[in-house]
Amino acid sequence: MKKSKFVLVLSGLFCCLFLLYLKNLDYEMANLDSSMLASPNIKDVTDDIQTRFMISPKVLGDETGWKSPTYDDKNWKEIKIPSYSVTTEPDFQDGNFAYYRIHVPKALMGHFSYLKNEVSLGVYILLYRRADIYVNGKLYLSNSPRNSNESVVVVPLEDGVDNVIAIQGTIKTGDAGINHRTQIMLGRGAELNQLYSKVYKAQTVFTLIYILCKGSILFIFALIFFVVRVDKFFEKFLMFGVFVVSEDVLRGDYLNAYLNLHTRVSLYNLVNIGISVYLFLFLADVIHKSIKKKHVITATMILSGFSFFMVYDILNSSSFFHFDQYLKFWNIILIAILLGFIPKMIKGDPIPAGIMIIAAVLTGWSAFFSENVGHNLKAVGNLLLFFMAAYQTFILFKREQDLLLEQEKDVAIGRTAALLAHDVRRPLEQMHLILNRISSGSVTDEFLKAARKDVDFSLTSVNNQINDIMNFSRTKEISLDAINFYKVLSGSLKQVLTISKNVSIDLKYDFQAPYSILGDESRLSSLLTNLISNAVEAIRDIGKKSHGKMTLSTSVIQNDFILKIHNDGPQIPDDIIQEIFKPLFTHGKSKGTGLGLASVTKSMADHKGSIEVANTPQGVEFKLVFKVHAALNDMNLEEFKSSSAAYTYETTSTVAFSDLRPLRIFVMDDDAQVYEYFSFLVNQLNFEVELSFYQSVAEAKKAVREKRFDLYILDYDLGHSETGFDFYKQELSYLSSEVVIHTNRDMSVLNGAPCGYQQKPMPLDYLIKTAEDVYSKRLITMLVDDSELSVMAWELFNGKHNVISYSSPEAALKGAASTKFDVCVLDYYFDNSPMNGENLGVEIQKLYPEMEIFISSNADDLKTQFPVLAKTFFNIRAKRG
Repeated sequence: MKKSKFVLVLSGLFCCLFLLYLKNLDYEMANLDSSMLASPNIKDVTDDIQTRFMISPKVLGDETGWKSPTYDDKNWKEIKIPSYSVTTEPDFQDGNFAYYRIHVPKALMGHFSYLKNEVSLGVYILLYRRADIYVNGKLYLSNSPRNSNESVVVVPLEDGVDNVIAIQGTIKTGDAGINHRTQIMLGRGAELNQLYSKVYKAQTVFTLIYILCKGSILFIFALIFFVVRVDKFFEKFLMFGVFVVSEDVLRGDYLNAYLNLHTRVSLYNLVNIGISVYLFLFLADVIHKSIKKKHVITATMILSGFSFFMVYDILNSSSFFHFDQYLKFWNIILIAILLGFIPKMIKGDPIPAGIMIIAAVLTGWSAFFSENVGHNLKAVGNLLLFFMAAYQTFILFKREQDLLLEQEKDVAIGRTAALLAHDVRRPLEQMHLILNRISSGSVTDEFLKAARKDVDFSLTSVNNQINDIMNFSRTKEISLDAINFYKVLSGSLKQVLTISKNVSIDLKYDFQAPYSILGDESRLSSLLTNLISNAVEAIRDIGKKSHGKMTLSTSVIQNDFILKIHNDGPQIPDDIIQEIFKPLFTHGKSKGTGLGLASVTKSMADHKGSIEVANTPQGVEFKLVFKVHAALNDMNLEEFKSSSAAYTYETTSTVAFSDLRPLRIFVMDDDAQVYEYFSFLVNQLNFEVELSFYQSVAEAKKAVREKRFDLYILDYDLGHSETGFDFYKQELSYLSSEVVIHTNRDMSVLNGAPCGYQQKPMPLDYLIKTAEDVYSKRLITMLVDDSELSVMAWELFNGKHNVISYSSPEAALKGAASTKFDVCVLDYYFDNSPMNGENLGVEIQKLYPEMEIFISSNADDLKTQFPVLAKTFFNIRAKRG
């Protein structure tokens, strides 16, 4: 996290510095550096000439002689171009007149004595709405530039005399005088014009590159929102960035040729309103401050009204405001927004708060202390805001990640509780099977003795499972006593392999350590059961094998008792093999909680031992090291069986479903433990069951509309306003005994409905009887359709075991003669048969006059004697259903 923060901060600062560098290149181009002064016919005379300046509210008449070279201008202010900003003069405002007298001594002309009548003075940018230029008292040019290129003025000089260039500028809103990014050059006029044209084009290109780079960096920052999935900020951040880039675009002199002043200033005003509003909204989201929409609209209208009043006044009369005041107004608004959010931002994270302070300072500098450099600094300030947004988004994403991790841990704990319930039911299942055998009649004393032993062991194992969870929250040291390791191992094997299904495992033993160990019997039983169970699951569930091998071996090296458990399941990937002992880490098991091996690791540490895992050419091997206690006289190896099949109980037969198709059971309950309970019940049935469990009513509704089930078991109390009985009335009211309301309430909740009723928890006998009943009412559909897609859709909805399909009418007639169906669905058109669906239906009706027959077609005008179903309708029922 700290490294990511550091990288993001550096990348943001790099972007800021890069744009500042680009912007400075723009100004350096205007300064005409030495690389552009290669011609010997051009010389920078900025520091060698004298310029005097004054402002008058009225025109200086000809009688004053101000244009004449002999006019005494000592009372005028001496200024240096370009270092002096004439716009700072208090009288530099609309309606007044700015006067310049630029003195070019003949000594400077001597540098170009070889140029006869070709020497000119270049005043790079002259920005006035109108400027009258006089050379030695004579009018040379009346200039009304529309862009920077047209504001370049090259004035011809007279040879051998002191020249005076007199300029009268008519001040209008937005004028900047002749001190805007300029140097005064002397030399051949043609070359000066060529030079200034080149510089203007370069400036324009660099400005566009700057805007493009700024927009690209904005886009990169915006991508962070998509990467970190904090979508709620994206719209406001993007709009703020678009408005900031638009402000840069509107500042470009290249627009002067296309937009008049009124239009540009109005657009500039709209852009600044957008910047202020969206910056405020974005920062409010960052600090999680709720802003009412009506308040935003009211504030925007007030801001818009005042700002447009300023624009109108500036463009028409300047009675109250001037253009520089207008620019400062928007900077003040931005500073106020930033300063308003900084206190709360500091409480969250000081880094973005510091960035905002820097942006506010730069914006303030731009507004009150600087001109050209200030624009640079404001640009960097805006970019810092972009970076702050990206950084804050990164922080929020990390917080959401941490929250998600906590939620995942909570879910894992919930799954662990469900697993605990499942593991508790394992010994209960063993006890149930033993009691069934006892209740069946004659039993021997040997069986009763073994049964008592197994019951005692099962009750002990319940506590073992609970200890797996408690190990994570307790730091109490366990008591290490002498233990017959083989006795505990035998019990763990029996507990796991007795109830392991769908897999046969060959067991091999190589016990070379006739010693007892130091340990806690309960904790040892728990960890061994966990490892053996994992080995079985690795073979059966991960390796997808029905037959496997497990080898258990013991040995003693010095004072260490070593147990190795090897299984021939798939190897663990090398990149995660050392991660499997970490809490909440699972691999290859859909229902794993990730606490089993973590609990084993902690138990081994409590036993002053260790555990390792390694891949072998044949599978995976776990190595456990305990402390030896003393020699054993008898290891009691008779209880170790050579195959998992030997660890079985005799069971009573439930129902003869030997050749029946799978049964689809739908269970809806808001308690996840119910799933574990029904999983236990269906495992007792000796026929295949497809169990679907839903806690969400919405997901349950979607399921019953997309799929048919044989038995629906609905919890009455679902934890909210809608009950299981409401669900039955809304979605399954056409059914009766196929639906069972499962509840702790009395039968009155059915309100006379024909559905079934059973109190919680549902007994196994009731489930078996109900399964027999719904099986007897099963609906077998004959589907005749040459479209593989249609067949798949019917099988998905109704269950493959309930649909017998044929791809041609001829095959269907042959099948119908030997198989009994409940309902028949026929496609109307067949590509490879002269028969159609109606012809086929007539033939089938001859065989089974009472059978319901439907035609499946999307044709609107189809005329047939049989009912027509849409191609997308699959939920049909026989009359008896």
